[in-house]
Amino acid sequence: MKNLFLSALAMCLCICTYAEDEKTDTIEAQTLAEVTIAAPKVIRKADMDVYYPSVSAVENSKNGLQIISNLRIPQLLVNELQNKITSVGKDVQVRINGRVATIEEVQALMPETIKRVEWIDNPGLRYEGANAVLNVIVRNPEVGGSLMLDATQSVHSGWGTYLAGLNLNFGRSQFSIMGNGKLIADFNTSRDYYETITFPDGKSLTRKETPVDGKLDGSSVTGRLGYSYIKPDTTVVYVQFGSHCKVKSYSRFNGKMSLSDGSDDIFLTNIQDGKGYTPALSFYLEQYFAHKQMIIFNLSASFYTGHTSSGYLEQDINNNILNDINTYIKDRNQAYGIKANYIKNWDKSRLTIGGSFTAKRNRSTYVDLDNSVFHQRQNMTYFFGEYFQRVKYVTLTAGIGADYSILNFRKQEKEMTRGTYLHILPPLTSRTASHSSDLISPLGKILPI
Repeated sequence: MKNLFLSALAMCLCICTYAEDEKTDTIEAQTLAEVTIAAPKVIRKADMDVYYPSVSAVENSKNGLQIISNLRIPQLLVNELQNKITSVGKDVQVRINGRVATIEEVQALMPETIKRVEWIDNPGLRYEGANAVLNVIVRNPEVGGSLMLDATQSVHSGWGTYLAGLNLNFGRSQFSIMGNGKLIADFNTSRDYYETITFPDGKSLTRKETPVDGKLDGSSVTGRLGYSYIKPDTTVVYVQFGSHCKVKSYSRFNGKMSLSDGSDDIFLTNIQDGKGYTPALSFYLEQYFAHKQMIIFNLSASFYTGHTSSGYLEQDINNNILNDINTYIKDRNQAYGIKANYIKNWDKSRLTIGGSFTAKRNRSTYVDLDNSVFHQRQNMTYFFGEYFQRVKYVTLTAGIGADYSILNFRKQEKEMTRGTYLHILPPLTSRTASHSSDLISPLGKILPI
């Protein structure tokens, strides 16, 4: 009887324990359900996957970058700490309503304004070699506005990212102002490398650098003013003026270099420094027409002015200078671009025809070379055509693209500032044009024009 009583008591204890465990599991499941984000609606098209954010994904996102992360797009990795979007280890081209945008612009989007996200993992010729494209389709609220502030600051080092954005809405129009900054201050860095030099007589020398100490500083600020008019799937207009300022870019490395031939160690210092300012203007138009036709037009211009300097110093153990190389360059760069695309869609096919022209101008003044000035000009024209066809479960794409580039590089001597010269040669000699006034051929003469 005693044994029967003990057995019954043990069974009761087991049942109570099981009931308590079952109750705990139920509570945990309910807690997890409250933060679970429902899967987005996905439409698989022949040339892209279209994701429609769920209500829970919108409610649990504070900005545009978080909602993209909550979509859980395969092969897409969103790093919110570094503000990067990659796919299979490569950068993803980000667009908003078809125009190329920055990660900061995507981050400043309100989750409620995102209608859908287009994921293109096999872009065609239209995207000019992009590894993958993420196109965020948004709408402008008719009234009201929004203010976004975001900051990430390390408590252990001088590193941080900062973002502020203000949007004001009037009907289909939106005025926006945004600023973001990045801080890198007083970072301790190091580097090590080795190199082997082979001489003509077959002998070789290996130089191996061991780090001693180093420092890295880098800060930048970007501001943007924009206006957009969005009538979804009909008209998109966007105008933006922005400016990027590289406040400081400084690095210094100190190292000790050992030589394979047994010579004394060499102590080296390598310093890089630079500052720059880049204002830019862009205009984007996307217009839909009847019969599934669309025209896209994009115009951009930017101007850069700044300077870079570098110094490389090698000393022996007695502080005797072995090598001392210094460079100081002032740059003035200009870039202009125009792009146009025509797209015609059918039920299961698409035709895209487009072209672009890009002009770049560079003027570099080498202060350490007696203020010598170097000019570089580059013009590039690009045309392409692409046809896309879907046949049941197979997609076929055929396209052709061609580009034509002209690159011109010249050095501007001091004598050239007084005019242009033509070199005239007598008959039966090679025709050679010269732009240097101090070069006089014994067979001819130089005349100013």
